[in-house]
Amino acid sequence: QVIIGDNTDTYKGVIVNGTSAATLAYGFASAGTLSGRMIYRNDVNALSFDTNGANERMRIDSSGNVGIGTSSPNTLGSLKALTIASSSDTAIEMLYGSSLTGALYSNSNGLAVEGFGVMGIRLFTASSLAGSAEAMRIDTSGNVGIGTSSPAVRLHVTKSGADGELRVSSAGTYSSIMQ
Repeated sequence: QVIIGDNTDTYKGVIVNGTSAATLAYGFASAGTLSGRMIYRNDVNALSFDTNGANERMRIDSSGNVGIGTSSPNTLGSLKALTIASSSDTAIEMLYGSSLTGALYSNSNGLAVEGFGVMGIRLFTASSLAGSAEAMRIDTSGNVGIGTSSPAVRLHVTKSGADGELRVSSAGTYSSIMQ
């Protein structure tokens, strides 16, 4: 156990006691440069990760929000947020095993959602896939299904127990109702 500061802490490992930021740095001493570091910042109760010297790449703030490419992750009220900041294209890719199944892409033109595989893109009405109902699907041919998981035409609306309904309105007045 290495202790820097006083010996009042009961944690095992490398302990840095003090009121300023605690830094755990690693690198190649023979090269005289710092390859990366983790810093716990006491002043703001945040943990940051630096790579390629002293370039901060990720931060976890005191509320548990995570920022990649920013030292100030957004807050969304009581929700935990992941903020990815970049001046170029960004992406979040999802894999099942080693296969790409979906992705979110963002750039100055907006946000793109891609689904790979036979199911296309599906939207659910509950907070998790377990026990929730599929509300809408865009299949691999571009057909949109609302209330159906197998849309047969460009826009396929199904309502359980009654005819599906499509309403077109303007300023709160119904222009057309199709059943």
